Amino acid sequence: MKLDCPEPKGVKISKKNVCLVTIVRNEEFNKNEESQRKMIEFYLAQREPTWSQQFKNAVMLGPTLDEEDMMV
Repeated sequence: MKLDCPEPKGVKISKKNVCLVTIVRNEEFNKNEESQRKMIEFYLAQREPTWSQQFKNAVMLGPTLDEEDMMV
């Protein structure tokens, strides 16, 4: 990382200076990560449904996925 144009005026950059950078997750990143995790869990649950989920899927009204992941 190259430091350039330090502020406030009077701050100088020399070869001896060290910069430590801490990357912190923000709330939006955490929400996106949680959303992706839930989507993956849903997809995996659809690929290997339990007996009770198979029964619910059989009586459910609405679109379903076939073996080729196409909506029926």
